[in-house]
Amino acid sequence: SADIGVGKLFVEKNELILELRKVALREKFDFKIARSTTTRFEAHCSSESCNWRLRATRGSDEHNVPWVVRRVNNVHTYSNKVLPSGLRQVRSRVVGHLIADKFIQDKRIYTPNDIRADMQQEYGVQLTYQQAYRAKEVGLEIVRGNPAESYNLLPKYSHVLTKANEGTVTHLQRDGDDNFLYYFVALGSSIKGFTQYIRPVIAVDGTHLKGLYRGSMFVATCLDGNNQLYPLVIGGMDSENNDAWEWFMTKLHGVIGDRPELVIISDRCTAI
Repeated sequence: SADIGVGKLFVEKNELILELRKVALREKFDFKIARSTTTRFEAHCSSESCNWRLRATRGSDEHNVPWVVRRVNNVHTYSNKVLPSGLRQVRSRVVGHLIADKFIQDKRIYTPNDIRADMQQEYGVQLTYQQAYRAKEVGLEIVRGNPAESYNLLPKYSHVLTKANEGTVTHLQRDGDDNFLYYFVALGSSIKGFTQYIRPVIAVDGTHLKGLYRGSMFVATCLDGNNQLYPLVIGGMDSENNDAWEWFMTKLHGVIGDRPELVIISDRCTAI
């Protein structure tokens, strides 16, 4: 295949196998792993009468020397003229890599059923809903990164925000086990605009997040002179509870200060 030619390098053997599975699924053939050791990898077509072969080896140096494809015979020969189906390569991780580009289009909601329909149309493969759902999670992680790792980036993100936007205020709260609990951010430009030009009427509300770790997003917004929504602050919380709302409102007060004429609009949530 054009994707895996002689001399192609892979940092890890798993990357080679993943790419091989993608190729097999696209070209509708199955393969078997004949040998897989710490220094050698060999695969052949699942049809015993086929001449398709691939061999890759790892360098002798122990310092992360990449795997290199040494031999590829791309000619498929079948005595019965029937191609293997490629269905052995249908795995959520493989499908996730094939559909990752679909999630770059932010305006499209790409559902598991959409994935099932596309895989059926493009590859002739029938996925279960669970397979499609897991593939979606893989595709999203490829495009957006690992959700757990993204939480660890919050301190760096806050630092960049405050450097790039003068007057920006951020707060990160962790629990007793040093895990993420609350996050608060107010851009300097939003604070400046509110204090100088925006009517002192703030609407606060929360909504459920649908990511891997759930939680809730709290927002405080206003209306500008053109009656358009003006974002003031935003926060990520564990849920809409008393402690979370008290923490959020305390940080909001720290941003806007004391204003006797201030009006706050809410849905009268008990915690608020």
